[in-house]
Amino acid sequence: MKKVLFFSVLIFAMTKVGYSQVKCDSLEAENKYLKKVIGLNQPIKVAEADKVEYKLVSCEGNKKAQTVTLEFLIINKQANSGFVLERLAIIDLNGNSFDAGYDNINTTVYTDVPLKGKQSFSGILPEVQYIKLFKFHTFLVQTKQHNDIEFRDIKISWK
Repeated sequence: MKKVLFFSVLIFAMTKVGYSQVKCDSLEAENKYLKKVIGLNQPIKVAEADKVEYKLVSCEGNKKAQTVTLEFLIINKQANSGFVLERLAIIDLNGNSFDAGYDNINTTVYTDVPLKGKQSFSGILPEVQYIKLFKFHTFLVQTKQHNDIEFRDIKISWK
């Protein structure tokens, strides 16, 4: 009787340990994924206007194509709203101005949901190491708020 009870407890314990290991492995994989996502979206610079946060995430240059791509996140801290982002432009340290042409983003920004944006500018030589100014204009439809957002002194990571 004692042997049967002992083996029953032993088998029960072994299955629990095996199940716990599987559960632990899945949690570990989830933690790695979340750490990666958090690390990817670490801002270089942050600006805020009228309860909307703008995070510049990366600034990468392509030497071969002579382009610079800026990636940013927009996080709305107020009620859902229509959103327009326009007049994107950069100025380098030599005073050269590059604009995005007529590229506009017309979308909806939701409360506390990040929206990723990416804009490329062409004709920028690899000798340019810094962007002195990255600017754009925003308009929130719900509140009729206009804002000019600026990020300054941005290092270009050339690849």
